[in-house]
Amino acid sequence: MLVQVRRSIEEATSSAEAAFRWEWPALESERQRLFDWHTRLEAHTKAEASHAAETRSKLKADQEAYRANLRKVFDREFAVSSREKTLAQWEEAFAQEVASFAAQRSDLETCLVAQRSELETHGQGLEVRKHELDNLSATLQGWCEQLQERANKLAIA
Repeated sequence: MLVQVRRSIEEATSSAEAAFRWEWPALESERQRLFDWHTRLEAHTKAEASHAAETRSKLKADQEAYRANLRKVFDREFAVSSREKTLAQWEEAFAQEVASFAAQRSDLETCLVAQRSELETHGQGLEVRKHELDNLSATLQGWCEQLQERANKLAIA
């Protein structure tokens, strides 16, 4: 019985060894295929990582350029806004000056009209006085002539 067990063990070992030898080339081929796949996968992963790093670097540079441009635009917008604010203040001050000048002009025109009216009234008064003075002068002339005549009469007499 031991001999039979031993034989069956030897047969089993022999058949296992034969199966192992028959499977070994297939396993070795599969191992080589997996190793090649692993090598290609590693190379592809490195290439993708390098590409991703390059892309990330470009994106970071683009982001920095975008931020710099955005800052420039902000600075320009701020400068324009400041200029517009200053211009609006100047326009407001100018409008106030124009309104002030218009008020002064209106006051001056009113004053000139009043002065012109006063001058016309004064001129009319002067005309009346000139007329009165002319009348008085004529009267005085008449009196002078009368006095001259009396003086001549007295001198003759």
